[in-house]
Amino acid sequence: MKPDEESQVTTLIATLLSNAVTVSVLAFVVFAISKLVRHQMVVHGLWVLVMLKLITPSFISLPFAVPIDDSWLTFDSRFIFGESVHGDRNSGDARHATAAMAGNQELNQLPAEVAAGGSLEENASSEAKGATPPVVPDQWFHSWPRIAVSVLLLAWLAGSCIYVARLLIRYFRFCRFLRNNEQIDEELISEGYDLAYKMGLKRPPRVRVLSGAFSPMLCGLGRGLTLILPLDLLHRLTPKGRATLVVHELAHYARGDYLVRVLETVVTAIFWWHPVVWWIRHELEIVEEDCCDTRVLAEFPGQPRHYAEAILDAIDFLCERPVQMPPISSGLGSTPMLKRRLTRIMTETPVPDGPSWGHRTIMACAVVVFPLQMIHFRPEPLVAAKMANAASPSVLSSVVVPEQLSAEEFDSIFSARVWTRVKSPDGRWTLLVDQEQQCRVISLIERRCIDLPTSMASCVVFSPDSQRLAVGTTDGRLLILRAPDWSIEQNIGRGPAIRSVDWSPAGDRIAMCSEAGDIKLLASTDLTCISMRRLPMTFLNCVRFSPDANHLIVGCGDWKTDVDSALLLLDSESLRLTSNWNSEVPIAFVRSGERDDEITCCDWSGRVTLVSLADLRILNSQWIPKDLIAPLVFSVQADDAGVISGAF
Repeated sequence: MKPDEESQVTTLIATLLSNAVTVSVLAFVVFAISKLVRHQMVVHGLWVLVMLKLITPSFISLPFAVPIDDSWLTFDSRFIFGESVHGDRNSGDARHATAAMAGNQELNQLPAEVAAGGSLEENASSEAKGATPPVVPDQWFHSWPRIAVSVLLLAWLAGSCIYVARLLIRYFRFCRFLRNNEQIDEELISEGYDLAYKMGLKRPPRVRVLSGAFSPMLCGLGRGLTLILPLDLLHRLTPKGRATLVVHELAHYARGDYLVRVLETVVTAIFWWHPVVWWIRHELEIVEEDCCDTRVLAEFPGQPRHYAEAILDAIDFLCERPVQMPPISSGLGSTPMLKRRLTRIMTETPVPDGPSWGHRTIMACAVVVFPLQMIHFRPEPLVAAKMANAASPSVLSSVVVPEQLSAEEFDSIFSARVWTRVKSPDGRWTLLVDQEQQCRVISLIERRCIDLPTSMASCVVFSPDSQRLAVGTTDGRLLILRAPDWSIEQNIGRGPAIRSVDWSPAGDRIAMCSEAGDIKLLASTDLTCISMRRLPMTFLNCVRFSPDANHLIVGCGDWKTDVDSALLLLDSESLRLTSNWNSEVPIAFVRSGERDDEITCCDWSGRVTLVSLADLRILNSQWIPKDLIAPLVFSVQADDAGVISGAF
């Protein structure tokens, strides 16, 4: 899944979950109101608003709304479906994808070869004999939150598909039932139209008569909206009882309840797992039946007994062999609420369901309720504080740069003990990183100190012009910060932790690798994906452009088990493997040598090796203390003490 697609999916899921929580609170509020308000039309409108809220975007947080970090809310399709190769989205050129596929075929043999320490040719024969790549359980251990969320979201999607499939099956079965059981009864059809006109319906629904055990129902949409009458039941009833049941269904039509059925179907298909949705549907059914009962009693004043007896006869009739109602239909209601309805019909004086203030109240509630949210998902707190600064250049220019420090304050900050220091190529900026990998940038010329608006940084690197800083995070985001205030200019992605980031010498591309084994090449202007591939090994420790930008140098290997220890050379355009060098110990980081045709790599044992870039031949080697390795891995520009630059 591409970064922008992944971001859109995360936003959609966050909106749905936020609405689910908000509706859970609103449902209890409306339930309390329903016990105080006797006007059923108002109560029905409020329940419909609550259901609409489930699929309405929210953008206003209440003062007591709970902010929740959305870093865990990630659907990573690679854990379920595997990785796909994407070409350049801007040009549509398929050559990157073709080359990457060819490179994947070539690299499929690499893990076993790396583990065995042999050559590519030797490994080809061993793979043909059944050798398999090593299993890497650590990847799954470190990625289990994303896997769990992905599985839950897939279960959510699967449940929605099953629900829709069941509705379609019911629909097609009922269509077949319509074709096989339609009857011609001019008297019942004419009676249905006559009652509709008496109720003031200018465009009554079509009337059809069927044989079978079902209640009168209103089903369909638009021009297909149909009042379906059961021939066998209506012939058992008296004329007055028959008329009350038909008017009940026409009342559903006059109220527009068939549109509420559509809303229920859509909402339930999305939130099938949410118990509040099923509760709202039950309450809507109760209120709708009460409103239709009120309309029937208004059309037939003084005849509640005929109506009650007709309902009892209908329930007795449906016990024979009931036909399952189709989706998006309204009938007499469910049997469990029968006792309550009959008691209300016979004893209570229904309140008119159309007070003059009802519609205005419902509209006012809609305006207030729809934009609200009880919880809101937002990026990591320190990142969110600067997200607005990345919106437009005008905002960036308005950011207040910290005041200049005194000489004493600056010296105390600059000379303080830190975990690692990273210098910009022009020497103007120095990045100080503490033990918790919190970062601050200091200006050596202006004596200013700026805390970076990010945490969970796993790697950083300055651009060649020293005007931008690329930060990879442990939750899979790539942040681009811009001088002089170092506010966030771009923020993409979320997934496996980013292990290493590097700018091309011209500053037009960014290479990055993740803990899942992904290599990505991005355009530095808008961070669109130029090329990407997944390597067979998981433990990618570093990625580095060669001095001529024609190759990517990738250091691999698990420092705990020495699995997949190798130095890979990939073509920087197609990411195709060009050569590899097997190492006994995993490669921790790579630096450029003094000459353009040399590179310096360091393994996790502390051995620094000078390697020829042309043929990956070892030229020399030295040793450094092991406690210096992790700080140097953090950035390809971290070498404040000159440990690597002065090794040879």
